[in-house]
Amino acid sequence: MSSQLKSSKLKVILVAGDAIALALGYALMLRLVGFPSSHGWARSVAVVAAAVAIGLVAVRSQGLFLARVSTVRIVELTRSTRAFAITVAGMIIFDRITKIGFRIRYIIGGALIAWLIFVILRSVFRSRVATKRAKGLHQRQVIVIGADDEAARLIELFATHSDLGMAVVGIIGNRGEAVRHNMGALWLGEA
Repeated sequence: MSSQLKSSKLKVILVAGDAIALALGYALMLRLVGFPSSHGWARSVAVVAAAVAIGLVAVRSQGLFLARVSTVRIVELTRSTRAFAITVAGMIIFDRITKIGFRIRYIIGGALIAWLIFVILRSVFRSRVATKRAKGLHQRQVIVIGADDEAARLIELFATHSDLGMAVVGIIGNRGEAVRHNMGALWLGEA
C-alpha cells in the first residue's frame, strides 16, 4: 500500500472520529434534555447534522486535520477549544435562522460533551498511530540536508524515537562529513 494511501486512510479515520465525537456530544445532550420528545425526531436529526457539519468546518478551519498541527498536543487542545467555540457560534446562528428551538445552554452543553469525546478519541488515535509508528508503520520518508553534527543528532533522534514517524532514507551534504559521522551509507550526494 502506498504511503499516500495510508496517509489518506489515517485522515479518513481522524475525520470520522471527529464527526462521531460531534454527533455523540449533541445526540447525548438532546437525549438528556428530552428534545426529541418535545420537538420531534426530524428536528433532533437536523440539530445533530448541523452540529457535525458546522463542527467539522470549524475543526478544519483550525488546521486540525494537518499532521503538523495535531502532533503538538497543546496546540491541538488550544485549537480544538477554539474550533468548538466556533461550533457554538455556528449552532446559535443555525438555531436563529431555522428557529428549531435549541436553547443556548444546550448548544454549549452539547459542545462541551462533544469536545470531551473529541479529546478522548484524538488521544486514542494518537496512541494507536504512535504504536504503529514504533513498529515501523506510517513512517514518512525524509532526506536530511547537511552532514554535520546537527544532522547526525537529528538522524539519531529519528532512529531513537520511531514513534515520531520519520524514517531517514538519505542525506545530502559533504561526503567526508557524512563518513566522519558514520552516515556514509545514507549519503546521496553533494548539496
